[in-house]
Amino acid sequence: MKLLLLRHPETVANIKGIFNGWKDYPLTEKGKLQMKNIVKELEKIPVDRVFTSPLPRAYNLAKIIAEQKKIKVRVYEELKEINFGKFEGKTFQEIEKEFPDECKQWLDNYKTFKFPEGESFEDFNERISYFLKSIEKGANKTYLIVTHLGVIRVILTKIYNWDIDKMWEIQCENGKYIEVNIK
Repeated sequence: MKLLLLRHPETVANIKGIFNGWKDYPLTEKGKLQMKNIVKELEKIPVDRVFTSPLPRAYNLAKIIAEQKKIKVRVYEELKEINFGKFEGKTFQEIEKEFPDECKQWLDNYKTFKFPEGESFEDFNERISYFLKSIEKGANKTYLIVTHLGVIRVILTKIYNWDIDKMWEIQCENGKYIEVNIK
């Protein structure tokens, strides 16, 4: 089975350096160009299924690709980015200033910290595990997963059985994908 893990195009939040999990921001001009480029690039690549986060920054791209491939897009809540709760829409500096105690707790132990009115990394990790277990494993299938950087990082740590702390080393630019072959 082959997975194509595609990160959504660049948004206003990406260039402003603000945390955005479940809240959505419009694509930048660069993001709109990334969308056109990746659609064109994937035109020649056979894809059996398209899975996506329901958030518009991912879903809109997945929908275009699925229509191009004449297949159904499958929306999974599990593919949403982590819910940053009250930290949504803020820069790290704003979070440090407005939520100093919570910020310290988060930095001390990101794995168990629950974002105020959001979710914990453990919940996020479990959500992604559920998604991976729920998809049909097809030996000669290619699945496109249109999602977010945090989700891509966790999926890769699970596939390769890496320690979760290794996820911080994984990078994937907006509008680009990582190809993974699973035996």
